[in-house]
Amino acid sequence: MTIGKRLRLAIESSGMSVTEFSKYTDIPYPTLQQYLSDKRSPATEALTKICIQTNINLHWLLVGQDPMLRDGQATNQEEPLTKRHEALLSMFDSLNEDQKREILSSAQEKERMNRMEELLGEVLKKVG
Repeated sequence: MTIGKRLRLAIESSGMSVTEFSKYTDIPYPTLQQYLSDKRSPATEALTKICIQTNINLHWLLVGQDPMLRDGQATNQEEPLTKRHEALLSMFDSLNEDQKREILSSAQEKERMNRMEELLGEVLKKVG
């Protein structure tokens, strides 16, 4: 299986459309389409964005070994929502579209920073 096919599988497993995945990872849609069709291989910067943003295991994406996700989470497993999650979703749904975009953008940035800190911690452990 090629990187493009594994990437397509990861996108499908995430429940996002290619357009949503493009926006979420900040990879231009035409570029992502080239990756998916194996017309172009992702550069290191794109691989980093994909793996940090989506928790995809880089080793899996490159060579198809190990679990798809870094922390071993299975995809497409639905767990019942807690009362807290239900309340949060209800509040979120009551917001206008600009407010929703602002919250999602902030949450994505926070998640990106957390993942970068985790990766940096792993690197620092290996170095010293």
